[in-house]
Amino acid sequence: MPAAIRYATILAATDLSETGNAAVVHAIDLARRLGARLEVVFNMETMDPTLPWNAENHEAVDALHAAAREAAGQALAELVGEPEGMEVGLEVLEGGAPHQDIVDFAKRCRADLVVVGARGKSLDRLLGGSTAVNVMRTSPVPVLVVPGMDAR
Repeated sequence: MPAAIRYATILAATDLSETGNAAVVHAIDLARRLGARLEVVFNMETMDPTLPWNAENHEAVDALHAAAREAAGQALAELVGEPEGMEVGLEVLEGGAPHQDIVDFAKRCRADLVVVGARGKSLDRLLGGSTAVNVMRTSPVPVLVVPGMDAR
């Protein structure tokens, strides 16, 4: 008989959109029910694509990064709320492609399950380049995809 599946650490990834936040709500509920640790991540690259990430004025870019990290951290803390005895980690990532950052962080935190949202606005997007699909393709652990409101 196979061993029981144990989700000790659940990773929820959000872009702070309605769909991304729905994924976090699902992950919070699962973590509470299963007694799991919850890690919530947000990739700064999804915050505002117009930010001058490669600007020559490094002080201005550093200030933008700090402001973005603070705003995302506050939004995530409000979303998670009072953890009521649940162990919760909030992480703001910056770097490459959001799906790769999510998968890399899942490996670092030893996640047993990754929860992401998917907007599912079109078949091309669903099958092609969405973050959720790319996480599913590259994740070493199971991925739970929470559909957006427009997909229901």
